[in-house]
Amino acid sequence: MTPNYSILGSLVKRLIGHDRAAFACVRMVLQTATPMDITETKCGGTLVMTPNGRLDAASAQAFHERLLRCIDGGETSVLLDLVRLDYINSTGLRSLLTAAKRLQACDGRFAVCALTDNVREVFQVSGFDTIIEIHPDRAAALQRFA
Repeated sequence: MTPNYSILGSLVKRLIGHDRAAFACVRMVLQTATPMDITETKCGGTLVMTPNGRLDAASAQAFHERLLRCIDGGETSVLLDLVRLDYINSTGLRSLLTAAKRLQACDGRFAVCALTDNVREVFQVSGFDTIIEIHPDRAAALQRFA
């Protein structure tokens, strides 16, 4: 379960006052203390990865390495099901772009599906909705991959 940072933030502010540095330190500890859970399943010839939580500076490196390890290990069809992704920032977007480019270079397929409202907004504002293939849900994406 992903912590609710706004509630935690309110509690931390009450406990330590309005010291922004202390608050930032506590928040970073909370983010790094909860590693991203990623479920992997194989549907036909497609690897479906479902990250859970936040894809940000605290989790992006491990996610990036795992994703590229799968591609370097021979996966040529990768779908990221983002139904349980609460947040993504530019660090997370960079991981997706790197994976998409690597798969494109070997005539592979890369797509995302089931974006939450927060994640969809980041994709739209950043222009990634025009760069990366997006599907409404897993079933629609897998049908296109078939």
